[in-house]
Amino acid sequence: MWVIFLFDQNTNWTDALCSESESFTYTAKIAPPRLFGKRVGVFSTRSPHRPNPIGLSVVAIQAVDEKAGVIHVSGVDLTDGTPILDIKPYIPHDVVLEHKVPAWVVSEDLPAWQLQVMPEAEAVLRELATERASPFYSTYEELRALLRDVLLQDVRSIHKGRGTVVEDKSSFKGGANFSEPFFTCNIDDIAVEFVALQNAIQIIRCSEEYRNALDPGPEDNKLVIENKRNSHG
Repeated sequence: MWVIFLFDQNTNWTDALCSESESFTYTAKIAPPRLFGKRVGVFSTRSPHRPNPIGLSVVAIQAVDEKAGVIHVSGVDLTDGTPILDIKPYIPHDVVLEHKVPAWVVSEDLPAWQLQVMPEAEAVLRELATERASPFYSTYEELRALLRDVLLQDVRSIHKGRGTVVEDKSSFKGGANFSEPFFTCNIDDIAVEFVALQNAIQIIRCSEEYRNALDPGPEDNKLVIENKRNSHG
């Protein structure tokens, strides 16, 4: 099923709503991951920061409660409370066998980075991969592959160091004395701290603190779309 939604947490959109001006300006070019600082037109990307902050996502229907007016779906990439504008059925014709994509998306001109996982972080990841259920991995090797696929795209903000590297810290053993700038991102509710080296992305520490703070239940990876009917008919 297609879900059409609103990027309601975009700062540029909320700033525009609060502005007293009748005309708004938006950045025509942005620097997406993979390009390491190079800018391309916003309409050739899937950036949520757009003139019209409308998103489109494909989800899997798990159950339909017609009496309650609720659709249970999984595989979502929305934050909790995201406004849903519309839903549409996914049909066979939506699969395009012969297609074209922006050149930068399929470019192989990427840094020859490797993923390094420090011993302290590896121990945590092995424990998480064993003890928790996830639709994305069931072993440490699969979890490590997931982290590699995400982090090697250089997901850092362009304003906070994307494309920059620091000196090799291959001898770093972990702890609080790491002085170089490091970054944190949450992947499947795992907080991952990492640093970009000349030839590698190095994971320094990992924790499940972000997930525990949210206190998720077994339905944490599912979205419920509810149709709130008017009580007056």
